Amino acid sequence: MIAFYSKITGVDYPWPKYSQITGRDFVAGAQENVSATLHAENAQQDARELVDGNIWEDIIAHELFHHWFGDLVTCESWSNITLNESFADYSETLWYEYKYGKDEGDGWNNRSMRTYLGNPDDTTKNLVRFYYDDPQDIFDNVSYPKGGRILNMLRNYVGDSAFFKSLNLYLTQNKFKSAEAQNLRLAFEEVTGGDLNWFWNQWYYGSGHPKLDINYNYDASAKTVKVYIKQTQSVNSFKLPFAIDVYEGGNKKRYKVWIKNRVDTFSFQVNSKPDLVNVDGDKILLCEKKDNKTLDRLCGKK
Repeated sequence: MIAFYSKITGVDYPWPKYSQITGRDFVAGAQENVSATLHAENAQQDARELVDGNIWEDIIAHELFHHWFGDLVTCESWSNITLNESFADYSETLWYEYKYGKDEGDGWNNRSMRTYLGNPDDTTKNLVRFYYDDPQDIFDNVSYPKGGRILNMLRNYVGDSAFFKSLNLYLTQNKFKSAEAQNLRLAFEEVTGGDLNWFWNQWYYGSGHPKLDINYNYDASAKTVKVYIKQTQSVNSFKLPFAIDVYEGGNKKRYKVWIKNRVDTFSFQVNSKPDLVNVDGDKILLCEKKDNKTLDRLCGKK
């Protein structure tokens, strides 16, 4: 893990050693400290238990990644704790993707997304939270899994090369210092050359997530298939870049599109009725979807 995280960030593990300790009756799952992580006793498994896999592997990855995001660069206030926790959360997906393959990484990402979506009370909280009653209040499913899924969307939007170069720039510019979410934005903008205020404003300084109602229409005479997407959430509309894949005759054609309004319509030329229209082809959108397909359309069957 140390070698992998050093490689993807372009920053060697920054401390002279790394220790892991288990503590009985520890009050949390684990806690990173510079050069040492304290784990709950569940982390200490015997050989027989490990036959079925390491139940603590995601937490080991999570706490290790904090030695870059949290220890090498520390959030400048509790309000920006997601700079520590969203990266540690997302490191679990990165590790599973690397060690077990993309499907496993995508599965872990989906699991984390459902953790956030399964807690409706969290949808009113901003990712960067300037107002809270107690610092413990912000150690929640917004700072952790929602923040991690936001990073996953950002990675998909800018591409792997720019994403990891931006992480490297953020870490090297702010090492041994404290940083806030705007420092992360500036690093991404310097690498990509684009204005990312729109992304930060809606995801870092806003709350909630899109709720999408998706409908379809195939016009045989015009040889077109249309996709209608309506945002039904009560909060403001989101701008969402993503892919729509159209499967026809055993071939897939990808269309890069943007949602920018409460209701958007996308029209695609086809030769015959598509086998499948797959909205959000990479399954990266942090949203709730009501995908109004019949079962055969969901399965891609004629």
